[in-house]
Formats: sequence, C-alpha cells, structure tokens
Amino acid sequence: MRKAGLLFLSVVLLSSSLQAKPVLREGEIVTVKIPSALFERDSGWTGAVEYIATIQSTSEGVSVASHEDWKTQGFPSMVEAKVHKINENKKKNYMEVELRSGSTRVKLRFEGHHKGDSRLNEAFAEVVVAGTPKDEAAKSYLDEAYRALADKFFTGELANLSEEKKKTLVVFAHVAANGTTVGSTIYKDGLYLFVDLGSDTSVYNSLQLNQSQRVAKVINDKLLAVLKAFAKPVEDVPEVYGVKLKFEVPYKSFLEQTAAPEYERLEIYAPSSDVKSFAEADITSQELMDKCTVIVDDNRVQVALSES
Repeated sequence: MRKAGLLFLSVVLLSSSLQAKPVLREGEIVTVKIPSALFERDSGWTGAVEYIATIQSTSEGVSVASHEDWKTQGFPSMVEAKVHKINENKKKNYMEVELRSGSTRVKLRFEGHHKGDSRLNEAFAEVVVAGTPKDEAAKSYLDEAYRALADKFFTGELANLSEEKKKTLVVFAHVAANGTTVGSTIYKDGLYLFVDLGSDTSVYNSLQLNQSQRVAKVINDKLLAVLKAFAKPVEDVPEVYGVKLKFEVPYKSFLEQTAAPEYERLEIYAPSSDVKSFAEADITSQELMDKCTVIVDDNRVQVALSES
C-alpha cells in the first residue's frame, strides 16, 4: 500500500508539473515574465498601444532584445494576458504571438522560427508562466526573480544584508514604488538605493505647464508618496544613505496632436534621514525637496512645489 501511495503521489506531481507548463494555443491564459524595460512601445495601425519584444533562441534557452541575462534586466512585467493570434511573418523570418490584456496588445516576436517549429513552444514557455499572476507558478517565479535581482544589484556593503532585508527592499522598489528595476549607486560618497520608475503614463501639455511646473506636479502627485513609503524598509539599514528615483516625464504641445512626445529625465536623490522626517511629519514636503538633489536632464534644479 505504501508503494502504491508513493506511486500515486508521483503521478499527481508529474501531472501537476505538466499542467503548469504554458501551452501555445489561442485562448490560453498566461502571465508574461519579460521585464517591462525590454519591450518596445509602439502605436499600431489601429491606434492601439502595442508592446513588442523580440526573442531569439539560444543554446541555453532564449535571449530577449539581445539580452541573454534578460531575467535580471528589470522586474518581470507579470501581465496576465490571453493568446489572441499566432502568425508567421515569412518575409522577416519570425513567428509573432499576439497577447491581449484588456485593450493592451503584447506582441512576442520569435526570430528564426516558422510555423510548425516545435522549438517555438519551448521558447514561448521560457518567457511566460501558465495561468494568472495569482497562481502559485507565477508567485514562485516572482520570488525567484526577486532573489536574482538582489544578487545582481546588492553588491558591496549591501551584499551583507540579510536575505529578508534584501527582499524587503526589492519588494518596495517593485510594489510600493512601482519600479521597473532596482539597483544601487554612489552619489557624493553616499550609497543610494536606485529605483527606476520608468515613464509617466500621462503626457503633459507644454502650453500649460513649463518644465518647472511639470516637475512640481509629478513630484506632488506621484513621487512624494514613493519617498514616504521608502522610510519604513530602510529604517534599520544604515548602509543605505538614501534613495535615488528616476522617472521620465513625457510632454508636448497639444496643438500638435499627432506629434510624438519628448521626455524629460527626472532624478531625485533623497537622504534617508530626511525622508524619515517627512514620513513622520517633522518636515514639510517643500522642506524635503530643499534637502534633496533634483536633476532634470543632467541639470540640477530648485523645486517649488507650489508651482503645480
């Protein structure tokens, strides 16, 4: 009976493992692993926003956007999507798998693959997880990604942090800050946790808001909350002097409706002690900004939050 029980358990585990592998077919629900930073954003001919990732098969799996270490190029996007179409582009020699997530289209272009190529299923299984982000398979992959990112970026003094503290900082960067990637950087002899927040989803009208007003609005509306959330995870991490936030701010004249926006690169270096004072309401948001270093496109600026 014992052997039969073990055999039954083995069959169940094997069956679960096989079920967990994503299947490339229309209608399949998957969660995308690829980091947001590796997608190219484009407006399709229908006007819908499309996110495109180019994937190449390698001897050890796949590379994405020519990165063999694609898994540590940023946080996995973990977007839940449905396989909508599978098309072959013979002229450009790739298979395209179109995923739909609400109104968003995600296109995975597998270079060098063709219709009927069995390797396509293997390549597809490398970049997605079967099921939704709430399923155990996706949660397990996200934990694995957190550990890999911490090992890559938490070097030097940060390498000595406990695994629990490293994960706390990584989760802050991903969840609380909604960042695309995390790392560390030295600025004026201080060690800063670096969080890349990607680009703003809003495009600002340059006819209504000049650069100073755009910066003030973005900080007031979005970045102050991120800075306040930073206070807790670093309260007992003296190795981290502060946090550096990077955020791209799109803008254009709304008179030019079809024109593509330009982007300002906003960087904020915020000392941990001042963030803590702000989080505990000992200083105002303006006093915090006065203590931070704020840089826009490589030029240091003074921020007047009242301008927003």
